[in-house]
Parts: sequence; structure tokens; C-alpha cells
Amino acid sequence: LADHPSTHRRLALRFWQFYGMESPPEKAIERTAKALKNGDIKAGLRSVAKAPEFWSADCVRSLPRSPADFVVGVARQSGVGAGLRALRPSTNTPETRIPSKILDEMGYSGYRMERMGLNLLIPPDVSGWKWDRTWITPATMAERYQYQGQFHWHEDKMAAGAKAPLEFVKSKNPKERIDVARAIAELHDLPLTAEELATASKAGGNIELKEDWNWVHTYTQMLRVMLASPRSNLV
Repeated sequence: LADHPSTHRRLALRFWQFYGMESPPEKAIERTAKALKNGDIKAGLRSVAKAPEFWSADCVRSLPRSPADFVVGVARQSGVGAGLRALRPSTNTPETRIPSKILDEMGYSGYRMERMGLNLLIPPDVSGWKWDRTWITPATMAERYQYQGQFHWHEDKMAAGAKAPLEFVKSKNPKERIDVARAIAELHDLPLTAEELATASKAGGNIELKEDWNWVHTYTQMLRVMLASPRSNLV
């Protein structure tokens, strides 16, 4: 069965539907199926990533982001991972107790994903989760709107989840509120329209970037509006 052409084709189709687009071209499926002929999963994935169809307008941002893609993507671009790793020194051993702040932030990530429909490691049934468009419903979109990043404050000072974005925004030398919004959108790779950027720029406080509390408020409110855009929920 593993060597049967139908198996290669089915896997190729699944690869494309999961990583690329819902209805991939026949040529793309055949190319990936051929790469999978010897059971080489890495070759199959490489064929998808290198395919011209993968980078076409029909493919880029055509699939809804899963809750994991959504939450982890925002956290990663905000520098949360590096900030949390810094709380656990390299001198620690596997037996060293993990700081509660790390557990709290990871628990919050899991909570937000669960509210969006993906309870990590606990699928709804033996068939697993239903992907793509099933992630997007009125209820789950309302939950996505509640997520505005994390790890913004720790021990009475600004934490990595807001500090790294602030450094990025400052590097763009913003002069107006729209410049701040544009920099945040760039950091998170959010393809917003001019109208959406203008709407986001009206959120939060002023563009004074010296006050930590004011920046955290501005960043979270602007990001919250940006993540509500339909394009922000596609990958």
C-alpha cells in the first residue's frame, strides 16, 4: 500500500491542502506525488515549498490560520519566546523547576487556542480536528479578537512581548500614529489595507513611545484591531 501510486497521490493532495491551497492544480499534485514515490516525506514537503504554485496569488494567504498558527505566530513575532527563555538560565538542569511566569504564559497560550477551537493534544474525536474554513466561525472569530498578544508586563516593568515590538517600531522612526500602525503591521506581516491601517491607528493612546504603560496600551489596542482583519486570519 505504501508503494501504490494512489497512496502517493493522496498524500500529495493532503500536503497541498494543509500547507498550500484547498484546490491545488493537477500538475502540482503529480509533482509532489512523484517526490513521495520512495516514501521520502522531506522530498514531498520540499516539492510543495519550491513549487511555483505555492508562491502564486491563488495560494498565498488562501488558507485560514489555525488557532496554533494564530496565537504562536503573534507571540513569536512579539519576541515572547526569547523573553521567556531568558527567565530560565542556561545553567538550569532538567530537574530545575520551571518559573511560574513561563508556565502562566504557556497556559494562557493554550487557553486562547482552546477558546478558538483547538485544544492542543486533545482532538474532538479520533479523526482529529477539522481544518481550514472550519476554524472560522462567528464564535471563534470573537475569541480571536480577544487575543492581543501576551507577556507585556512582568515584575512591574515592560516585558519582552511589548519591548521587542517597541524596539522595532522605534527603528522605523515613526512621526505619526499611522506610522506606528504601519510598523506594527509590518512586524506581524499583516497585509492590511490603507483603511484598516487608519482604523488601527486610532486605537490606543498617543504615539509617545517613552512611557512604558502608554506603549503597552497603544500596542495591544492597535494589534487587537489589526488581528480582527479578515486578511490577518489567512496564511
